Amino acid sequence: MTRKATLTGSAFTVLLAAAVLTMQNFSFMPSQAEAIGFFEDRGRLITWGAFFGGIACFCLIWFGALLAHRLQSNAFPIAAGAALGGSVFAAVATGLGFMFLAAGAERTVLGGGIPPEVAAILYDLASVSVGNAAPFGFALLTAAVVISGREHFPNWFIWASGVLTIGLISPVNYAVVALTLVWIPVSGIWLDQIVEKETV
Repeated sequence: MTRKATLTGSAFTVLLAAAVLTMQNFSFMPSQAEAIGFFEDRGRLITWGAFFGGIACFCLIWFGALLAHRLQSNAFPIAAGAALGGSVFAAVATGLGFMFLAAGAERTVLGGGIPPEVAAILYDLASVSVGNAAPFGFALLTAAVVISGREHFPNWFIWASGVLTIGLISPVNYAVVALTLVWIPVSGIWLDQIVEKETV
């Protein structure tokens, strides 16, 4: 089967976008009233969003494994380790974020309500996990492309990946992480093109 990296990378982007749009959790560190309102208003939609997010995390690890395999087979063990480790770290951090939101939603729907302070804590944990922790995993992914050099990717993409890596480890990484939703499918397309050329 060809186009595995393109498919998994695109699936990650689509599913993660679907999760966020379903939940509509666009606020970062909201007030207690806003947090409890979010869980009460969205309810079951948060659970569905977490389901989409969980599948997205699976696709992210699969994508990282494909990238790592390609780099490892071309004698880039450090880059391969960064790709696989970064995808797992980012997937776990993102998955934890969705888990926190799902827990708040289930407590609200099935548990008869949720205290405002608990709602705020769960929302904040999700925000920090996805917005601040996951970017460091994505930074390892983008750094793997930079390390691998022009043998795998075009020069402009390596430079763009380097800039993105710096942004993902900066204090404003929560504002930069959304760019990975574009970076991952694009890198998947390039990766599949390399595989196709090698098999021709």
